[in-house]
Amino acid sequence: MTCGGGLGSDNSSSYNDHNLFASIFTKTLRNTQLSQFPFQMTVSYNLDVSSTSLVAFLKLQLRWRGSVWKSVMRELFIFSILFATVTSIYRTNYFLSEEQRVFWDNFSALFDQKLDYIPLTFMLGFFVTIIVGRWNDIFLNIGWVDNTALLIATYIRGNDEKSRILRRTTLRYMVLTQILV
Repeated sequence: MTCGGGLGSDNSSSYNDHNLFASIFTKTLRNTQLSQFPFQMTVSYNLDVSSTSLVAFLKLQLRWRGSVWKSVMRELFIFSILFATVTSIYRTNYFLSEEQRVFWDNFSALFDQKLDYIPLTFMLGFFVTIIVGRWNDIFLNIGWVDNTALLIATYIRGNDEKSRILRRTTLRYMVLTQILV
């Protein structure tokens, strides 16, 4: 199989290669049924996103299935219980004596004093630099499918349903590959 373009190459072999690819791809597409793909969106947000108001935004944020609140609720609940427990032990006179409270205050003051030895803004600067560097590396390694999509739209011609589905499915597979990589 040649790609054409050099001396002595004819465009008909390139066209035949393209037709071979298109026929294999179309057969694969026909044999694949949508029931084989169990992935679907957890919640359809189309109706809530269509209106732009504060109520619609809050309604979208507080929707339970697939929400951010659902994913952090367990950690928030555990943190709240532990914070309430420590606060009630420290602030009431039922659990700690005055002597134990003074010891705890001195102990926490010691850690606060030792925190001055570590320049927190300096450490935070290193952390931010590392995070931004990682983000930049990820962004530079993203494969963009725009040019290839334009080439597919150019080389897979036709206004019929079969050509349109072939172009769309090819681009969907390319976007899937981009996401997986």
